Amino acid sequence: MSVENDIWSDLMTYAKSIYSGPTFETWFSPAQLEKISDHQIFIALPSEIARDKWRKDLQSKIIELGYKYTGDDIIPVFHYPSEQEYSRQRSEEKQEILKKTFQSRSCTSSESLAQVAADKANLDPNYTFAKFVSGPNSQLAFVGAQTAAENPGTIYNPLIFYGGTGLGKTHLMQAIGHELLKNNPNAIVRNVTCETFVNDYIAAMRKRRNDGNIVDTFRDKYRNIDLLLIDDIQFLENKIETQEEFFHTFNELYEHQKQIVITSDRPIEEIQSLQDRLISRFQRGTSCDIKPPDLETRIAILKEKAELKNIRVDRNALEYIASTIDSNVRELEGALSTVQLYATAVDKRISTSLAAEALRKEREQELVEISIIRIQEKVANYYNIKQSDLTSKKRAKSIVYPRQIAMYLCRELTNYSLPRIGIDFGKKDHTTVLHACEKIQNLVKTDKKVQQEVQELKNEILHEN
Repeated sequence: MSVENDIWSDLMTYAKSIYSGPTFETWFSPAQLEKISDHQIFIALPSEIARDKWRKDLQSKIIELGYKYTGDDIIPVFHYPSEQEYSRQRSEEKQEILKKTFQSRSCTSSESLAQVAADKANLDPNYTFAKFVSGPNSQLAFVGAQTAAENPGTIYNPLIFYGGTGLGKTHLMQAIGHELLKNNPNAIVRNVTCETFVNDYIAAMRKRRNDGNIVDTFRDKYRNIDLLLIDDIQFLENKIETQEEFFHTFNELYEHQKQIVITSDRPIEEIQSLQDRLISRFQRGTSCDIKPPDLETRIAILKEKAELKNIRVDRNALEYIASTIDSNVRELEGALSTVQLYATAVDKRISTSLAAEALRKEREQELVEISIIRIQEKVANYYNIKQSDLTSKKRAKSIVYPRQIAMYLCRELTNYSLPRIGIDFGKKDHTTVLHACEKIQNLVKTDKKVQQEVQELKNEILHEN
């Protein structure tokens, strides 16, 4: 075999070992090795997105293999059909390689500094691009995140990820922080929840009489930085004074081309009482909707999680778990952990039948533990009404809709009969409960807003400590 074939064979073997079938077929199978010339290896890819994926995930491995087989520094040059000229890209690739050359062979001092900086910024070490499984549901968000990390403050600013709970918004956001610190360990990254920002602002306002510098200290904390990562921006809802402060913080960062990354559980324009001028600022950037992963992506996610945790499980079992849990990544991980724990307890290998038994037992246990009162409390808090309203005879739309949601959740999440649920909702007839359940069930299928509300409530009810 030639050197080119040796390198390509080893590279494909490596890619197959770390990526699932669907991921490999999407990103790596279509690639073609063209030639090795002038200390460069030229690789043709089907798209710009694929190029970004290769640059991020396989660049270091290509360098390692090039050195292994040639004894020289071989710089990968990726291109896709729409490109006719390589010169600009070659220059970019070389500059990138100079930063990252031989990371796979040794741990440099800059890597150590990056890790220290990541710890200081409170970035989860697992929330990196390498550990994010991208699928059709998150492909645009993934590419947007990579681009923002490589070109902070310029192309996508602000960058906003929105979607339901447990879909990877926080993962992608923090991955940008990790990547920026890899490239520049001296960068200042501030990673906070919106609730933390609000609490810091309130604390500064309360203490300003005793400490005239406290407000300046607060503003320095959030404005003299290179990257602001702020989770759950919807927490600004109805907080007018804090919105004012965030508006000025946003402007300061934006004007100095500092990257801003935001997550939200819904599109920005749907956040209640958010100032128009703040919405206008957000709309200057790019918003990426992250949807629940499809079946193939869920299987790929489970496969990667199993490999990370050294869990031995066959593909049929993974397919079963993925087909059973279709809401979000967090529940997928929880289901895998449940199956692993059950397999350890009964000292059996993880098969499809064992996975089914484990998840069935967990489901039965959840149904036993969840009470109607608990559901009513969660629904009342969610819709900002009194719990007694749910059991009353009030017919206002603001009460009827939450009541129907609560009845539907009682039917979904408990083993109680329709008559029993009706009794606990103010002695309602069982036909009333049935009508409510059927109505909400239909809305969940056709109305994304209702679907999101139901899923959020389920998460609150099922995952309460």
